[in-house]
Amino acid sequence: MSGKTSLVVDANIFVEGLHPSILGVEYELLMPPEVEYEVRAKGEETVLDLAICAGLRICSPAGPYIERVDRAAKKTGDYLRLSYADRVLLALALQEEGSIMSDDYSVQNMAQVLGISLIKGIQKGIERVIRWQNKCTGCGKLFEEGSKEKDCPICGSDLKVVRIRE
Repeated sequence: MSGKTSLVVDANIFVEGLHPSILGVEYELLMPPEVEYEVRAKGEETVLDLAICAGLRICSPAGPYIERVDRAAKKTGDYLRLSYADRVLLALALQEEGSIMSDDYSVQNMAQVLGISLIKGIQKGIERVIRWQNKCTGCGKLFEEGSKEKDCPICGSDLKVVRIRE
């Protein structure tokens, strides 16, 4: 480790046209391969390649960190909203005891839950932690947080993810 603070960068930062190196040299920039793929798939490979030349490292977190993120995301209901790339991004920040730079609200929500410090890009960001669950569009039944059901077992209607009112 270089003694610098690790900063794990999300794909949306590159898509928004930001370059994380604007933050200065006190950060070691990291990105999991799954997020690298997202950036390249969105046509931002030139900016990404420049960041890699400037020191951005592509690396993967260990399995136990991904499992820790998955457990926490199932408790909040964010598991229904996070992609695998999002979960790996969070796991890498946990493993490296670093920060995340992301404008993705679900990533920000989980970062707050997991105690990961956050640097926002150009979006306002979340103001408080939100929990999610599935709700039937027909009968209105609410299902357990983290439930992967797609159809209501009672009436057969579609389920949608809704915020839990507190």
